[in-house]
Amino acid sequence: MRIRTRKGSPLNYKGDLLVVGHFADIRPLTGAAAAMDWRLNASMSALWKAKSDLLDFGTLTLFPSQQKTKFDGVLLVGLGPKEEFTRDLRREAYRLAVTSASGIGIRALAAEGFTVPDGGEDDMMEDFRRALEDGSLSIQEASLFPGEDFSREGTGEEGSART
Repeated sequence: MRIRTRKGSPLNYKGDLLVVGHFADIRPLTGAAAAMDWRLNASMSALWKAKSDLLDFGTLTLFPSQQKTKFDGVLLVGLGPKEEFTRDLRREAYRLAVTSASGIGIRALAAEGFTVPDGGEDDMMEDFRRALEDGSLSIQEASLFPGEDFSREGTGEEGSART
């Protein structure tokens, strides 16, 4: 399996699934989740309004891309309250996402970098890699976007090709 670190916007990823996360206590949606919500006609926001536990830790919600992205779907991962989010929870959030993606036959996925309030960003790729090793059955290619470039328009053609 190939695992890459990517620069630029995860919204330009070409593949099967984009994994984005959001904290339960941060309103409105921000980062990649906000950019995806905008592309998906506010379907994430509408569901969060109707289902208040949508972003509790470990809650996974799959959204179809509605042919508005270069990938087939978006997996929203609930990260729980921001101040309670730790490196161990980040690793578990990635593991849950990878296991779920693998369970539905995803072969190529990308994830945004989930930040931990007390730092630990140097370990982000290691956490992602370990989650892939623990939970991936079908995934052949994975990319991590650790930066914060979530512009709605993106930056061009960066991303991985389908395998």
